[in-house]
Amino acid sequence: MKTVSIAPYRPKHRRTRGGRARLIGLAALAVPAALAIAPARAQTLLDELAGAYATNPQIRGARAQLEVTAEDAPQALAGWRPTVTVTTNAGPTRIDYITKSSAGTVAGTENLHQQLYQVAVTQPLYNGGQTIAKTGQADHLFAAQQWTLMSTEQSIMLAVASDYANVARDAAIAEYNEKNVKFLTHELARTRERVRVGEVTATDVAQSEGYYAAAQASLRQALATLAASRANYQRDVGHPAPGRLRFPALKLAIPKTRDDAVNETMDNNPDILSAKESTLAAKFNVDAVRSQLLPQISAVAGVERTQDLNVEGQQLTAKSVMLEMTMPLYEAGAVWSETRQAMRTVAVQRSAVDTARRQAVDNVGTAWDQYAELQGVVRSLKEAVQADAKTLEGMIAENAVGGRTVFDVLNAQSTLFNAQVSLATAQASEFTASLGIAQGVGKLTAADLRLPVAPYDPNAYMNAVRDKWIGFYPASDAEAAALQGPAAATEAK
Repeated sequence: MKTVSIAPYRPKHRRTRGGRARLIGLAALAVPAALAIAPARAQTLLDELAGAYATNPQIRGARAQLEVTAEDAPQALAGWRPTVTVTTNAGPTRIDYITKSSAGTVAGTENLHQQLYQVAVTQPLYNGGQTIAKTGQADHLFAAQQWTLMSTEQSIMLAVASDYANVARDAAIAEYNEKNVKFLTHELARTRERVRVGEVTATDVAQSEGYYAAAQASLRQALATLAASRANYQRDVGHPAPGRLRFPALKLAIPKTRDDAVNETMDNNPDILSAKESTLAAKFNVDAVRSQLLPQISAVAGVERTQDLNVEGQQLTAKSVMLEMTMPLYEAGAVWSETRQAMRTVAVQRSAVDTARRQAVDNVGTAWDQYAELQGVVRSLKEAVQADAKTLEGMIAENAVGGRTVFDVLNAQSTLFNAQVSLATAQASEFTASLGIAQGVGKLTAADLRLPVAPYDPNAYMNAVRDKWIGFYPASDAEAAALQGPAAATEAK
């Protein structure tokens, strides 16, 4: 039978004030993800994803589990293969005997020294279809584990991209806060100077002090949030975030419409496909259990040689070839119960398919709705930032000639600052939503992202061990290390 394989990794209009407030509120409530400032020495998101693909312990553990599952196939196929046993024994035997007859009683002792050599070969011919059923079960379990590996890989890619984006976003927001504090520091100093010459009142100073104090608190909160994001990054990625990060730009294969996204999820989502393969494996298990009620037929060939060392030349050799059949008649009802249990397990697995399908469709639908909405939010907030920046420039100029109050300037700066933070959050949320769509349709893998890594072949270990009759290792030490991926091969050297 051939190894079961899966396809590699297939996984503008004007706004009113109320409208702007709604947009900013929606952006603030959206799922956080990614905005970053382009630094000079940044490590790109692709670099971090490639590193996670090669070294992340969850991915490596899932690969190891796939290889554990692959061993079910040669164990099942062993049902077709012969077993060979060799038995030998040698040693002295003392026989004490007493013979009574009409002539009297005779007692004596006889010492024997015998050697026994026996070779037996058993070739299964029919075992109720158990080997076929177990092989089918093993192949489908292996396919299910391949999809599980793909799901794990996608989850790690999502986590790394999200952590990267969160650090980048929070760094950008912290920078906006720093600029806001700097602006308000200058404005407070300027207002205090102007109050001395009577251009403004103490109320204007109090307003400036209030905005300045609030900006300082906001900056401290932003720095605390950034520190927490960096801690999460180190936990998930495995090392501290490398300085200031570039804006995460990934070419994601996102369907054009919501319906397309749902349909692709139904066809390609690894969690759904893993559940389907597990259901097929459960069906084969029913046949494997039920086979215990059917006859077992084997061909047995053997050679046995007995030699008495006390008698020179005395040797007995027996050769045999025979068919052996075992027919279970009643096994106390245990196998019947195990069969019923296996049949109910199929029902459980079918429910798992439905659950996985509903969950995946719900997730991708939610991500698509967010993504579609946030695209409009981002466009509108970009216009808002541009307009608010011009408004602030005008307020500052008009305030200098007495046409605007200090409060007008402070309010304009606050509006611009809030719009910048909301835009950063909305852009980040749009990026995260796109990641969720790609994950749902099975397109968030190393192959789909075109990461600069040596790809892990999920079939390599199975191909190495499936038809292996003997030996503890699937290949040479170097090849065995290569099966584990780039990181393991490096460690082996």
